[in-house]
This record gives sequence, C-alpha cells and structure tokens, in this order.
Amino acid sequence: MLVKDNTKVVGYVGTVSSNVLSMSSPARVGDLAWVGNSANDGKVQSGHHILGLNLPVPTESVPVVAFFAYAALPGTVGGTNYDVVLNNINCNASTITLDNQKVIVMGNCILHVTDTFYAKGTTLLYITPGSKLDLYVGSQFYAQDSAQLNTGGRPSQFTYHGLSGNSQGYIQASSRVVGTFSAPNTKIYVQDTAQFSGAGLCNELVFQGDSKFHYDESLNSGGAMAYQIASWTEL
Repeated sequence: MLVKDNTKVVGYVGTVSSNVLSMSSPARVGDLAWVGNSANDGKVQSGHHILGLNLPVPTESVPVVAFFAYAALPGTVGGTNYDVVLNNINCNASTITLDNQKVIVMGNCILHVTDTFYAKGTTLLYITPGSKLDLYVGSQFYAQDSAQLNTGGRPSQFTYHGLSGNSQGYIQASSRVVGTFSAPNTKIYVQDTAQFSGAGLCNELVFQGDSKFHYDESLNSGGAMAYQIASWTEL
C-alpha cells in the first residue's frame, strides 16, 4: 500500500507485512489528533499499522450465463433521456467507453469487458433502487474526469470484478464511485480529488493527491456481499 501526497487516513491501515506499506510526506495515518499535526508528515502513529493480515483471496471468473453483444441503446425512463438503457440483460464487449453518457441500470445486469472499461467526461451511471450491476474487467478499469458511478445508490448495487488479467484500475480527477471491488490481481489508484465509497479487495492500493476513501457501513448487513470491519476506535 502506498500512501502519499495529501492523503490522510484517520484510523488504521493493515498489510500482510511491514514492507508493503510505503508512506511519503505529507501523508499521515493515525488518530484524529495525530493526523491533524503537521509534525507527523509521512508517518504512521504507533499501533495504527496492523500487521499480519490473513484474508481469503477469491478467484474471480465470469459467470456462466447467456451474453448479448453490448450496444449503446438509448431510451427514455421516467421522462429522462438516457444514452444507454440496461434492463435485466447480460452483455459483453472487448472495450466499453462511456464518454459524457447517461446510463441507467434496471434489474440485475452483468457487463463483461474483455479488455478495458472507460467512464469519462460527465458520464453518469444510475442504478435504480433494488437493481444491481456486476462489471467484469479483463484488462484495465478507468473512472476519469467527473464521471459519477452509482453515486446515488448503495455500494452493494455496483461491483467491479477484476479478472486474472486485470492489472490496473484508476479512479481519477474528480470522479466519484460508490460500490465494491473484488480485484485480487489489480493495482488500484485513487488519485487527484477522486472519491471511492464502499469496500473492496485488490493486490495493491495507491492513494495520491487529495483523494478520499470512505468505508460504507451499509455493507455490514449480512449476505454474500457483506463486508465487515473487525474493530474500530471512536474518535
């Protein structure tokens, strides 16, 4: 894990061993008072780096279902015009690029992208209440510019699955993502003023710039996609 630039982690970081956490000034990790003190630039407060994490690592694979070729089919839902309407459908494509597009997901949908997924510009991905999107990525994932992915929904409604060849994922600029990710082989960057809300698993996580990561407690609700914090200290 790399924590650098103006990143501030109020709480704890956990890694398998001590040599997989890298800090650079002025980033800080610790309790509220520690993080608020510039004398602690580039440091982790004693007791706030948890060593020896031993978590089960899943193997991501595309579910065996019938897929249709992805097509950006527009439509009007509830009086709003959308560039892409996904309604209880499973689609695949080598690359999907959402550029200044408005997308709506209704029902349970799967997107399998064998190469790269891009969401950029002012792209808005809206997942209706009770619906879910599972995105399987074969190579790289990008949320760029001011893209908004599921920002009005619950994180359990959007899951980014990194397949074995998914080497990198980027949440950049002022983009916002609400969801979960399961990408055991992927190096994920959260950069600039980007924000991610949810939880997830990856091979390496890099925070840069003024990026923010928020754990969403609504994920602690049981079921197959539940994520739980083992413990915390009130600040």
